[in-house]
Amino acid sequence: MLAIELLTSARALDMRDGGLDSSRSAPAVTAVRREIRKVVEGPGTDRYLSPEIEAVYILVDSGVLIEAVQQKLGSALN
Repeated sequence: MLAIELLTSARALDMRDGGLDSSRSAPAVTAVRREIRKVVEGPGTDRYLSPEIEAVYILVDSGVLIEAVQQKLGSALN
């Protein structure tokens, strides 16, 4: 479920912001979106989403997304 929520949130923010270079999102949010966009393309044509959900699940399970957030927030998480 978390992978689906992250995937759909990233898509919504991409559509709202017009891309990853927008300053409308917090740095930690942008870091997570960048990691997601490394493995899943942004909004586009209709397509089968199961592979994209699996790719984001792997990011969640591996801890890559938490690491991206921790790098942006640093000691604020401790």
